[in-house]
Amino acid sequence: MISQKTKKRFNKVIIMIAACSMFSMFGTSMLHTKAATHSAAPAVYVSPQNIPVSDIISIDWSPVQTPPYTYWAVHNWNAGGEAGGYAGFQQQSGFDENGKRTLHFALWDPISSKEAIKAEYLSPNSQAGPFGGEGTGMKVQTTYGWKDNNWYRMTMRSWQENGHTKFGQWMKDVTKNKWHQIAIMDFPVANVAFNHGLGMFQEDWADSGQNVREARLKNGYSRKLVDKQWSSWNNQSISGTHDNTYQYDGGATSEYVWVKAGGNTQSTIGSGKIFTLNQPTQPEIGKLDFDIQSIYYENEKLNVSWKLKENSTPQFKGKIEIYNNENMTGQPINVIDDIKSYQNGISQSISLPTNAYAKIVLTDIFDQTVEKKVQIKNESPNIFEGNEFAWSLKGIGDFEFAKVNLNKSTEEMQIDLKAGVPHDYFDSTYASIKVQNTSGKVVYNKEIYGNK
Repeated sequence: MISQKTKKRFNKVIIMIAACSMFSMFGTSMLHTKAATHSAAPAVYVSPQNIPVSDIISIDWSPVQTPPYTYWAVHNWNAGGEAGGYAGFQQQSGFDENGKRTLHFALWDPISSKEAIKAEYLSPNSQAGPFGGEGTGMKVQTTYGWKDNNWYRMTMRSWQENGHTKFGQWMKDVTKNKWHQIAIMDFPVANVAFNHGLGMFQEDWADSGQNVREARLKNGYSRKLVDKQWSSWNNQSISGTHDNTYQYDGGATSEYVWVKAGGNTQSTIGSGKIFTLNQPTQPEIGKLDFDIQSIYYENEKLNVSWKLKENSTPQFKGKIEIYNNENMTGQPINVIDDIKSYQNGISQSISLPTNAYAKIVLTDIFDQTVEKKVQIKNESPNIFEGNEFAWSLKGIGDFEFAKVNLNKSTEEMQIDLKAGVPHDYFDSTYASIKVQNTSGKVVYNKEIYGNK
């Protein structure tokens, strides 16, 4: 870490972030040369038993041995039916975290509609595009540097909106207790859920069976569509097909099931076995919480912004109710509804009385709700109100490569530059930090390259 400190007056701090302009093509098809003596490691399937139709599915996954061309599709649903899909983690190159690691999410094209699937929301590190080969559809690939032996929770949810079914993907880094919203797909058929065929598979897609791949799974749950009660995936079937060259194996502790295949793996479970895990009847969800960043009314426009707390569950939707009394009794005089999961503020033209109050209501992906009340000010906020300020500069995968701290009362600024690569695909200036004093003289200037 490089830390630089200066004690001068500043009238301008300029932080510029450049957006990544090029990504490599993505998908599971890879150019490779098949060795005559190598075939694919057997696919291994982990299937929960007797699971009803659900609107939420969730499971924790931990990678153990991670050779290239491996796909851990921790969620599969509706194979061969309407809105068939899968989601999971891929090791696309390399044998460890220095290789290319991604998250995946795909839906096959609709059966009962000719409309196309659309990507409604993509994270900054995600790309969407069509796929072919084993059917056609829409896929999302997200660059994310998951770590060996850490746990990651992938949660999928389906819901109805404007005659379509929406499918959302969220991922939690359990070690950091941090959620990430990945993508939302708009599927042009109504009333579809996670109907059947739930489970996970581990796949070697490039005939590299000489390499052992291994992973663990725990905390599998689904929420019933009809009554919103949770089903625990405590009974898991592990199965697959051995070939003449490579085998698969699997087993369980009281906490998790594990699977591996390829290399010198020898089966201890024959053609398959059901294992029982000791896990609660419903998942540990966590709590939804947020802070109001600003709220003001100016030029007949209401501006509201908020921010989820660092360890909050993900936002699913929101609304803002406006009242003309501090106690917020009676009916609201206005309601701003239909706030999406990926929105953290609104700016809307509206007519308000002199004294107005807002109730901001957020709902998370598990339907927990939190509300906060605040008076609406008839002036824009001063963003430099107070004495201490901090800016965080982040690159791909939320890697923080620089932090700027300013203390107005002591007229002191500290800039910390952290070792690491902000963005592998950006070979020019990715960000720059420029500090000017009160006379406009530049007292600090730093350009940060993306891949250096």
